[in-house]
Amino acid sequence: MRTTASVFLATILLGFIMLGADEVMAQSYMGNFCWSVTVTEYESGPITPVTFLSRFDVTHVGGASYALQGPAFPPEENPSILVGAAVVIGSDIYMTLTCTGTHPSKAWRNTGVLHGRINASSLNGTFYELYNSFNPSTRLFTPGYSAGTLTFVPCP
Repeated sequence: MRTTASVFLATILLGFIMLGADEVMAQSYMGNFCWSVTVTEYESGPITPVTFLSRFDVTHVGGASYALQGPAFPPEENPSILVGAAVVIGSDIYMTLTCTGTHPSKAWRNTGVLHGRINASSLNGTFYELYNSFNPSTRLFTPGYSAGTLTFVPCP
């Protein structure tokens, strides 16, 4: 009977034999990338813009695909953690990210799914987010929407 570990090891060894070590180990850390996030709209419509920093560790996973993970720092809130993927298609980079966050000044917590589209040469673009907030005191969920711009900036 094969164990999970032995099947995993055999798969890795087969990959080295068939593809070569360089192709199997194609992932490479690209570095730390930062965007200034400006929220310009909520479900109720346009708002006075709110700007904050988002910082990602980016890993090239092969081909046109990248993995991203890191924090966003909304003002007067705990950092939100985002993880997801980006794919280069033509002259744009499309991102899908999930996020979670808590709010120290309020009772609620939230999760969200974001879609971003940035220009591959300027690294600037737009995003929208669909989210759900949960208030543990009232046990109520509230859906929401936000949208805005992403501006590539040097990381502090």
